[in-house]
Amino acid sequence: GYAQVPVSGDRLRAAGVGAVAMNYRLRGGSVDLEMVNARTSYRAALPPADDWTDITLSFGELRDTSPPGGPPEETVAWRFLRFAAPRRGLEAPVQLDVRSLRFVPTREPEAASGAAAAPGSATGTGAPPATATPVTAPANIPDQGSAVQAGRLYADGAPFFPFGVYLMGGNRSLMEELGEHGANTTVEYGPAVWPVPSVEDWLDYARVAGVMVMPALTVEKHDRAVIADERLVLLHRHAALLGWYIADEPDGMAIRRVHPEVCKPGNLVERREWLGEQPVLVTCLNPFGLQRYARAGDMLSTDFYWPAYGPDRSAAVVYSDAESVVEIAAEQGALPVLALQLEDPKWRDPGEVTTPEAMRAQAIAALAAGIRGLLFFQGAQAVRIHDRGGEHEDLWPGFLELAEEISTVGPLAARWRPRTGLELTPAAGEVRAACFEEGGERWVVVVNLGQGDAAVRLAGPALDGARALTDPYSGWRGEVQDGAWTGTLAPFEGHVARVDTGDRPVRRVVAESVLQPPDGAAGRRTVYYDRAVLGATLYPSPEGEVSLELDGEDVTLTSRIYRGAATVVRHRAANLSHGPHEAVLHWEDGGKARRERWLFQVKRIGLPFTDTFDRTVLGDAWARVRDVPWNHFDPEEPVVQGSATLTDGDLHIRSERGAMGVILRKFEAPVEFAMGFHVRLAEPGAVLIQRNELFREVKLPAGRHLVVFRETPTEQRVFVDDRPVAEWHPERDHRGGGLAIGVPDGGEAWFEDFRLELP
Repeated sequence: GYAQVPVSGDRLRAAGVGAVAMNYRLRGGSVDLEMVNARTSYRAALPPADDWTDITLSFGELRDTSPPGGPPEETVAWRFLRFAAPRRGLEAPVQLDVRSLRFVPTREPEAASGAAAAPGSATGTGAPPATATPVTAPANIPDQGSAVQAGRLYADGAPFFPFGVYLMGGNRSLMEELGEHGANTTVEYGPAVWPVPSVEDWLDYARVAGVMVMPALTVEKHDRAVIADERLVLLHRHAALLGWYIADEPDGMAIRRVHPEVCKPGNLVERREWLGEQPVLVTCLNPFGLQRYARAGDMLSTDFYWPAYGPDRSAAVVYSDAESVVEIAAEQGALPVLALQLEDPKWRDPGEVTTPEAMRAQAIAALAAGIRGLLFFQGAQAVRIHDRGGEHEDLWPGFLELAEEISTVGPLAARWRPRTGLELTPAAGEVRAACFEEGGERWVVVVNLGQGDAAVRLAGPALDGARALTDPYSGWRGEVQDGAWTGTLAPFEGHVARVDTGDRPVRRVVAESVLQPPDGAAGRRTVYYDRAVLGATLYPSPEGEVSLELDGEDVTLTSRIYRGAATVVRHRAANLSHGPHEAVLHWEDGGKARRERWLFQVKRIGLPFTDTFDRTVLGDAWARVRDVPWNHFDPEEPVVQGSATLTDGDLHIRSERGAMGVILRKFEAPVEFAMGFHVRLAEPGAVLIQRNELFREVKLPAGRHLVVFRETPTEQRVFVDDRPVAEWHPERDHRGGGLAIGVPDGGEAWFEDFRLELP
C-alpha cells in the first residue's frame, strides 16, 4: 500500500527545490519515499527509527524504479510524493509517523512570474518550445484498478476513455482483433449468467488483448442474491475489470418483463452500493429515463440507436441526446457515456441499418458534446453480418477503422476541458462544433451530421491567434484567415483538429506510456494463452518514429501504428512459447531517444494435454460449473444443480437440474484441434461438448464409448467409437474460445480420461 500527496514538479523546479527534509519515526521495517510522475517513479528507502529522527534526502539519492535505475533526469513532471511499501513487500505491519515535511531549496529560485522577460522568453526571440503539463489523476485515485471522479474515469491511475462494444458472443478469439485495432472496452455477460471460471478466463484473455471488461449483472432480472453472492469477490480485483454493468434499460422495464421492485430507482441505488468501490454503468433508453436513474451509476449512458428508430430521425439528434447525458452526468459527478448502433438490433420492428460513415459522424458529434466514453451495440452480430457477406458487410471493418482513430483521440478526450468562445455559422442546422483545451493546447471538434454538403464558418475568441486547424490523424488542414475558418464539410465529415498558432508551439514530451500487457501487481503480466496483443499508447504523440521489439526481434513492420493526438502501437503475437518474454518500445521525443522495456510470462497449456482423473481433486486445469441463474451450457435453464467429482479414477458428472459439467481453465482452442474421451453411461443418454456459449449434444447408448470431437475453421465433427455421428459448420465467432464437457439436464456419466491435441 501507499499514502500520497499531490505536488507540482514545475513549481518545485521553479523554487529551486532539490531535497526533502522530514522529521519522522518508523517502526517495524522499512518504507520507501517515492516521487512519482505519469511514466515512472524514483525511490529511496527510509531507514527504521524508533525515536523521532531528522533526515534530508536529496533528489539525487532517489533511483528510477525502471531500468536503468539512475537518478532523476527531470523533476518538472512529478505529480505525487508518496510513502510506499518496498517493492519486495512487507513481512509485518509497519508504522510510519511524520511530524514535519519540507521541500528544501538547493539552488537559487527561477525568476518569479511577472519578472522582466529574458531573451528567448515569450516576449523575446529564439524561445525554446514551451512545456505544458498534462492532466493527471487526483491524489486519491488508485494506481491500480478503476475509479470515477469529477466526471472522469481513471484506469490504473491514468485518465481512460472507454471505447468498444457490447457482446463479443463469448469468443475470446475475437478479442485479439478488437484490441489490435485500438478498442479498449467490452460489456459482456457476467457471473450472473455465466459460471465464474468462464468469466475469470474471459477477463484474463481480455487483459492480454488490451481490452477492459464490464461484466453484466442484469439486476433488473434478478434479486439481490446475484450481487451479494460471494462469487463477485473472485472477480472484484481482476486487472481487466473496468466496472460492472448493473442494469440494461431499467426505464423500459414494463415492456421487458423485468421485476419492477428491483428496477425502482431507489432500489437500483441500493444495489450500486453493494458493489463497493468498482464503477457501475447504467444505460437507459433516453435522457428522460436516465434522469430518474442518475444516482444509480458512476457511468451514465443512453442507447442512441439511429437509424434503428427509423429513417426520418435526424442524425443531429445524437448531439442533443449526448448533451443531455453530459448534463445529467455532471450533476452527479459521473462519467457521460453514449451507446451507439453498430448493427440493426431487429427488435419488434426491423430498423434501418447504419453505415460506417454515420457511425463515425455520430462518434465525433458525441465528442463535441462532451461525451467521455463510447460503446456500440453489438459486436458479435456485426461480425456475423460481415462473415456472411453481401449487404452491410462493411459495418465491422468500419467499426475497426473508427476504433483505430478513437484510440488516438481517447487519451486527449479523457483529459480535455470545454472552452467557450467558438462561434459556429450557421448556428442552426446539422453541423455541430465545440472547443476544448488540454495541456496548453486548443482543440476544435466539428462535424456535419447531415446527408448533404454544409458550408461552415468557425470564428470567435477560441480561434484567437490561430493560423490553421489541423487533424493529426487524417492530415486534414483548414486555413484560418482573419480569425475564422470557412469551408465546406461533406456529408458525415468530421474532424478533431488542433488549433495551430504557428509560433512558440507547445511541446510536451511523452508523459504517459501505457504498456500492453500491463504492469502492476503480481500476475498482471502473466499470459495464460499462446498469444497476446502487445504494444503501448504514448500520449502526447512523440515527435519521432516508434519501433517495437519482441524477444530481440524488430516487429515494427508487422505491427499496427496509429498516430494522432496520441500514438498507439499494437502487435498481435502468436505461438508464444511457455516462459519469459521481453518487449521493448523505442521512440524519439524532445530530442532524446527513449524506450520502455517490460517483461511478461506465458503460462500456456501445452498440447497434447491429457488427464486420466487419477486423483482426488480436479486441480487447476478444470473448474466446475457452479449454480448460476443462466449458464452457458444451457441458456434456457434458469438454475444449475449437480456435482462433478473424482471417484475411483473417473470424473463423475451428475445433473440434478440444468446442464452440468467442467470447464478447461485458461485455455484458448487453436484453429484446428481434436479432443477425445472415454465415457460410461449406465443407461442411454447424452454428453455435452461446450464451445464458447454453444454446446453440442452427443446422444449415446448405455455402456462405454470413445467420443472424439474434431474442429477445423469450417466444420465440427463428432465420432463415437470411430463412427461419424454428427457434423456442424459454425460461424466464425464460434471458433476459438473455451472448452468444456458435461451432461444435459438429468444426465449422469463417468469420464475415464481426456485428451486434447493438434490434428
